[in-house]
Amino acid sequence: MESNKTSTVIDSNQVPAPVDPVATAMTPDSVVRQVGLVQDVMKRVMHKGTHYDTIPGTQNPTLLKPGAEKLSMTFRFAPSYKITRNDMPDGHREYEVVCDIRSIDSEKFLGSGVGSATTMERKYRYRAENTGRDVPNNYWQTRDPELLGGSRFKAQKRGKAWVIVEQVEHDNPADYYNTVLKMAKKRAFVDAVLTVTAASDIFTQDVEDLEPEVPAPPSDRAEKTKPVQGQQSKKNGQALTEAEWATFNDKMGELGFTNPGRVLVLLNKAKFGLKSPEDLTRDRLKEAYEVLEKAAGEQPSADGGDMFDGGKDDDIPW
Repeated sequence: MESNKTSTVIDSNQVPAPVDPVATAMTPDSVVRQVGLVQDVMKRVMHKGTHYDTIPGTQNPTLLKPGAEKLSMTFRFAPSYKITRNDMPDGHREYEVVCDIRSIDSEKFLGSGVGSATTMERKYRYRAENTGRDVPNNYWQTRDPELLGGSRFKAQKRGKAWVIVEQVEHDNPADYYNTVLKMAKKRAFVDAVLTVTAASDIFTQDVEDLEPEVPAPPSDRAEKTKPVQGQQSKKNGQALTEAEWATFNDKMGELGFTNPGRVLVLLNKAKFGLKSPEDLTRDRLKEAYEVLEKAAGEQPSADGGDMFDGGKDDDIPW
């Protein structure tokens, strides 16, 4: 009876020789040069607030997507992406992304990074709805959420007043599918660049995705402070209406911004002189749209470019 089994003779001369990791390792001098190049690019090419930023409470600056792109260009990286989509209950979705980095010149694989994002993240899942109730004065002494109505309620500045807003779930998670995909891609890319360049001791990642703490209410002295150049006094401009805020938030989501701090940085670079995004007035709303649309247009993806965001980087559920 004939056998269906086949055998293959392997020529020992064709077996690849084991690679000696010491022989292929970078020398200490090479490591010093690479670290020096990263630091030199940071010093001479990057700008704080655009390519990296310092987040209060952290030691290392946070690498933003445009900074990662500058390092990628410097070292001639060719990123590619593997995307996994996970459909979740109630229309929610998660994206997991692996970013592989190869050399443009040699096509050699250098390393990879990972990132994920989901519409279940708080900033995509919820929106802030004004309850019409003012924040009680005793809240600022204890910050007890029960004084606002419970854990679903927060203090938020609308115009000059501090009001109580309720955390309300978005009724259509599909509005954020593209946003979370871009966010996952961004996170994977920045992670890959940090890994391959071994720059994690210089930069950190993803801190810009954290939601800022609620600041203390402005004092009477702060209210009387003369506005800096470009700052709009409420005497010269009306606060945005609820409908205008809702439209503004939606537009920021379309442009790929999740972090109010990034919006604030971009507007203040254009001489708006705002202490918070909520200080934006109706007479400068059109100009704000133009500034942010231009900034978004300068980036290669809806979430990054020379604004990143990381990150983020994205819808703003203020």
